[in-house]
Order: sequence, then C-alpha cells, then structure tokens
Amino acid sequence: MLLTGAVLGLLSVVLGAFGAHALEARLTANGRIDTYELAVRYMFFHALAFLVARDLNASGGYFWLAGVILFCGSLFALALTNSKAPYIVFATPLGGLMFIIGWVMLIVAIIKRY
Repeated sequence: MLLTGAVLGLLSVVLGAFGAHALEARLTANGRIDTYELAVRYMFFHALAFLVARDLNASGGYFWLAGVILFCGSLFALALTNSKAPYIVFATPLGGLMFIIGWVMLIVAIIKRY
C-alpha cells in the first residue's frame, strides 16, 4: 500500500503539471479543465489515503485502486477526448462506487481494530 500511495502521489503531481502546461490548450478547447483537475484531485486524495491507511485497509486498497483506474481514468479520457462513449460514462460512477466501498472497508477495519 505504501508503494501504491507513493506512485499515485507521483502520478498526481506529474499529471497535474502536464495538464496545466502541455495539455492546457486541449483541455480549454474541450471545456474540460475542471474535469481534468477533479481526476487529479481524487487521485491525490487516494494516494494520501493509501499512505495513511496502509496498516488497516489492505483489501479496501484494491477498491481504491479500482476507483482511481475507473473514476480518474474515465475523467482523464473525457477531458482529453470530450467523448461521451458509454464505456467512459459508465466507468465514472462505477469508479466512485469502488471509492465508497474502499472507505467502508476502512471504517470496518478501524472498528474491528479499536
């Protein structure tokens, strides 16, 4: 979980900087700067969550990782392509559900431990 958190933290910073500089024109043309920033923000929040919850939430971490891939990945795809393809539109709420399940699993782990 530590390595996953560190990698996601790194990717958040790199993708945030890349979006702010190299992709700014494309994101502005697509009207999707906010969408891209939301994806980076959620990735970073969950990178921190991996680092903080590393000893409590091994199985919930898999759901967070699935959430990052589905939720953040679909938002990145939407921001860059402006496509509303069904697989992109469906992946976003499914990724959000994965985030929620991961957080519920963390809550259960905390209750069990303390």
